[in-house]
Amino acid sequence: MADSIRELIMKDIKSTLESIDTADGYNYTMSERTVRRFNMRGQNFVELPTYVIDMTQETEIPMISPKEKMRMSITISAYYVQKEDDDLDTGVYINMMLADIKKSLLVDPQRGTYAIETVITGADKFNTTDEQKYTGIIVGIDVQYQHAYGDPYTK
Repeated sequence: MADSIRELIMKDIKSTLESIDTADGYNYTMSERTVRRFNMRGQNFVELPTYVIDMTQETEIPMISPKEKMRMSITISAYYVQKEDDDLDTGVYINMMLADIKKSLLVDPQRGTYAIETVITGADKFNTTDEQKYTGIIVGIDVQYQHAYGDPYTK
């Protein structure tokens, strides 16, 4: 089964986030176990922090060309649990996750060669409830890309 340009971009974002490592100057080390795509059957968090990637909306950008230009909106939900005996403000950990996500995604805003650009559009902290054991932040990104007119598999 062939991957569309959109799917190749999503795979690139996932592998980029999986490569976050403290040895490279990041605050956390992420992996295949801690970076996931959205799954409607639910998320089973094995380790925290965990990042969940979800494509939320795609719009076509009108242009006269043999290509279709698209803007894909993606959210990355970063989940974190703070230890009971940790006195550091929770916001510090949330800011560290946000910084890691921004830094890693903007190393290659063209997502290999599949995208025109990747832009961080904002971030919003989760609201927590008394029963909820985790907190986190939702990071919005937009990725602009092109594919051949009528053929989302061809660049």
